[in-house]
Amino acid sequence: MVVQGFTVDLDKPLVFQVGHLGEAYQDWVHQPIVGKEPRFFENDILEFLTKNDWWVIPLIWLPVVGWSLSIAVSMGNSIYQLFPMVAFGIFAWTLLEYTLHRFLFHIKTKSYWGNTLHYLLHGCHHKHPMDGLRLVFPPAATAILLVPFWNLIKLLSTPSTAPAFFGGGLLGYVMYDVTHYYLHHGQPTTKVSKDLKKYHLNHHFRIQNKGFGITSSVWDKIFGTLPPSKQAQKIVKKFPGSTGLPFCQCFEVPREILVDSEKDTTGRTRTSLIFQAIMILKLANHPSLIAQNNSSPIVTRSRILTFTSMKYASMMLSAARPYFLSIVPNSPPLKWPSMPTVGHIPEGNRRRSPFLAVL
Repeated sequence: MVVQGFTVDLDKPLVFQVGHLGEAYQDWVHQPIVGKEPRFFENDILEFLTKNDWWVIPLIWLPVVGWSLSIAVSMGNSIYQLFPMVAFGIFAWTLLEYTLHRFLFHIKTKSYWGNTLHYLLHGCHHKHPMDGLRLVFPPAATAILLVPFWNLIKLLSTPSTAPAFFGGGLLGYVMYDVTHYYLHHGQPTTKVSKDLKKYHLNHHFRIQNKGFGITSSVWDKIFGTLPPSKQAQKIVKKFPGSTGLPFCQCFEVPREILVDSEKDTTGRTRTSLIFQAIMILKLANHPSLIAQNNSSPIVTRSRILTFTSMKYASMMLSAARPYFLSIVPNSPPLKWPSMPTVGHIPEGNRRRSPFLAVL
C-alpha cells in the first residue's frame, strides 16, 4: 500500500494518507508546519474524538488522583506516609515519560499501518506542533492505558500502598500534560519556565532526536540525549570529525596551556600549541572512546588523554595538519615544520608541552 513518490494533500484528511509515504514518512513528519490546523478523518465523530482542550485533563483526572489517595488513607496510611509514596509515583512517571517519548513515540516506521499508527500516536504532534486541540493526550486513550499501569503497580507493591503509588503516577501525568501545553502556548515569565520552553521547542524545531524530557531534562542528562548547544553545533559543522565539545571538556587538559598561546608570539611556539589543540579535537572521536560512551548510560566528558603508541600520536598530528590555521583565528602566516616523528619535540616548548613530551 506504499506508493512511490506519493505526495500528501494537506487539504484532505491526513490519517489514511501518511501511510503511503513509506520510508519518506520519517522525513515528512519531522518537517513541522505551523499555523495550519489539519483534519484527521472524514467522519465527524472520529474527528471530534481526536480533539480536546488542555483543561479537560485536570478536570477528569485530578478527581481520580484524589480518590486514589483517599483509598490509601482509608487503608491506614498517614499523611506523612502518603507524601513519599506520591513523590515516588511522580518521579517514576518522569522516567516513564522519557522512556515512552524516546522509544515509542519516536519509533522508526515505514510500513503503511506503522506510519498511520505512529502519526496518530505522536507524528501528528511533530508535524503540527502548535495544534492546541491535539496537544494533550485524549482521555479515552489514557483510560485504556491506565489499566495495565494499575495492574503493574499492584504487582510491584502491596495492596495498601498501590493506590498511593497509582495516584502519584497519575498526578505526574497530569502535571506532564498541562506543562506540555504550557510550553507550546504559554508565555513564561520565570527563568526556569523560559529555559524549559526553549528546551522543548528545540526538540521540535532544531534537534528532534534529542531532548526527550518534557517536564525535566534530568533523564536526558543521565542517558546522554541532551541536545548540544549552538556553539557545539558550529564546531561540529566546521570540524565534522569532532565531538562538538569545547577542547577543555574533551579531556583533562591543563587550561594554562591553551591560555599561554595568547602570550607566545613566535611562529614555532604557536605552531606547537596548535598541535596540542588539534590533537585534543581529533582524538575526541577515537572509536574506543565512542564505544565507551555508548556502553554507559552516563556520558563522561572528562577523559585522561592516553596514547596507545608513539606512531598513533604522530599519525593524528599528520591528519590534523589541514586544520592548523583555522583553529587559531587571525594567526600570522606560518612556515610549516617537518612532520613530527617519534622523538621530535619543537624547540622552545619542551617544558610546557606535556602532550608533545610523549613524542
